[in-house]
Amino acid sequence: MSTYVIGDAHGCYDELQMLIKKIKFNKNKDSLIFLGDLVNRGRDSLKVLNFCINNRDCVTTVLGNHDLYLLRLMVNGSKHLSMNQVLNDDKKEIFFNWLIKKPLILKKIIKNRTYFIVHAGILPEWSLKEAMKYAKEIEMYLRKDPKHTLNAMWGNKPSKWKKGMNEDEFLRFVINCFTRMRWCHYNGSVNFQNKQLEQNDNYHPWFKKRELPDNHKIIFGHWAAIRGKTHKTNIFGLDTGCVWGGKLTALRLEDEKYFRVDKQ
Repeated sequence: MSTYVIGDAHGCYDELQMLIKKIKFNKNKDSLIFLGDLVNRGRDSLKVLNFCINNRDCVTTVLGNHDLYLLRLMVNGSKHLSMNQVLNDDKKEIFFNWLIKKPLILKKIIKNRTYFIVHAGILPEWSLKEAMKYAKEIEMYLRKDPKHTLNAMWGNKPSKWKKGMNEDEFLRFVINCFTRMRWCHYNGSVNFQNKQLEQNDNYHPWFKKRELPDNHKIIFGHWAAIRGKTHKTNIFGLDTGCVWGGKLTALRLEDEKYFRVDKQ
């Protein structure tokens, strides 16, 4: 029995099937955890979602920013060129009900190691316990009032964690951290807009200052430009840019072995 975490699929169904074959996935005993961004940009978002739904007993995901965007399109009855296949499909309600119940963080304990699985990252100012608490609160909001939550999440402000935020500010900041964060400024704020690689004296990758207890690790996706390189032994980046011509990557948690396939 093995547990595999897979980086951002972004509708790359053919590569996903190649990766499934490479790891010799057995749906009767193994499990797959996606890092979010199942959809958008690639040509086969519908096929990726159907794969997840057809194997829902052994497949799950954390929510990524593109998954949340799909949910937002659904609740507003909107269209989007690269996701209209999904939005026009007869099973779109099934997709919605499956995705809306998915977490922002998954905690998995394997061989005395505790993994925190998240799309973009965990704010350095938060303890792991606080991060889990805030994620649970957002998940509750999503299920109770999805339309308000999915519309309130839009925007880049506030950019800094503080007590006393109103409800919409809290929703927006927490969702942005879990699903969009890359760079943190040394003053404690987060730059949600910068997607580049250049580092300067004012900001650093979120994981540079992220401290973890012994045997605790974080697995994330989202940041294709770094191709998974964090230079840390306890933080794994698995978005290796498949949709951009890179690779699709899986990590087997039992032995922390990587598996990769090239973009076709």
